[in-house]
Amino acid sequence: MKLDPPLQTQPGYVDGWGLHVVEGLSLLRLYMAGGFCTILSLILYIALLVTWKSRQDAAATAGMCFAILGLLLMGVQLRQREV
Repeated sequence: MKLDPPLQTQPGYVDGWGLHVVEGLSLLRLYMAGGFCTILSLILYIALLVTWKSRQDAAATAGMCFAILGLLLMGVQLRQREV
């Protein structure tokens, strides 16, 4: 005698045993990228401040790291919407 009824499926869903996949950005990778960018920009700022001796030039160049990170994250989000 079977205790459990057979699995029923609805249109658009597949019920059963297994993993439930949630698509989206990985927050851990997002935080890692932000932390890496922060550390890299600080190192770049200090190195350029010592060599160029100009605070504005060093800060503008180090700030480009965050601009590039923002553009890359925007590209990732736009690409996820297409899929």
